[in-house]
Amino acid sequence: MNFIFRYQRQLLLAMAALNIIAAIIALVSPAFFFSQFFLRQPDAELTFPFVPMYHQTFWGFVFIMGIGYFMAAMNPAANRGVFLIGGLGKLLAAAFWVMLFVQGEGKWMMLSGGISDGLLGVVLLMMLMGRAKKRDTAE
Repeated sequence: MNFIFRYQRQLLLAMAALNIIAAIIALVSPAFFFSQFFLRQPDAELTFPFVPMYHQTFWGFVFIMGIGYFMAAMNPAANRGVFLIGGLGKLLAAAFWVMLFVQGEGKWMMLSGGISDGLLGVVLLMMLMGRAKKRDTAE
């Protein structure tokens, strides 16, 4: 647990970089993303405009969360809400991505995203809970 707090800023900067890079790749090249993420890619004509809209919205939010992780890295104590929102969001995404992969709908990127987001979600919640425990014991 001490490792997480000792390198809290570096971990948050790494999360920011991962979110921003992944979002840019997915936003710039949806076809590449779909080909690496889903076993059966959605039909562009049959799903228009819904799948593209959800894709852009989701990855736009991932990009914004990357900015949030960057801001939290600059001042973790003032941005603790990012730990809760990011941690729960990453765990939710991880749960759905691993579930879809197990059901046979995903490729390597879906599984790696599910595993990494699950781990990062736990780390973010540990940052949140660890600071709360530390503050409670100081009083």
